[in-house]
Amino acid sequence: MSRWEQWEMESKIREVLQAVESDRGESHHFGRPLYTAYQIAIAIGKRYPDFLEQIEMEIGGEGAESSLARYIAQRLSVRIKDGRIADIEGFLLAADHVKEIDFIDPSREEIEANITSDVSLFRLKG
Repeated sequence: MSRWEQWEMESKIREVLQAVESDRGESHHFGRPLYTAYQIAIAIGKRYPDFLEQIEMEIGGEGAESSLARYIAQRLSVRIKDGRIADIEGFLLAADHVKEIDFIDPSREEIEANITSDVSLFRLKG
């Protein structure tokens, strides 16, 4: 069994993406809001407080050795591309003219993501 299956990642990610609500309502013409892999990882950490410790990963950010955000982005990308996941769509935020993006983790600590390549964004279709 892969770590993805063992950790029930697809279920956790779907749970997070289903909970994302637009501050402009569901019927906004842009559709559902997008979440970065960092936001997904943070939301998983918030919903499952012991999960990061159990899997021996950090959410991510500058200096992170084992990043849940990077793991999520890579694995989701592969599964979307090969068709194993058909109801989640992925996008890229170009890294042009962006130096960093700061996130707030479940313990209210700031996570600084240095942008050296495009940023993966995800949402449920529909």
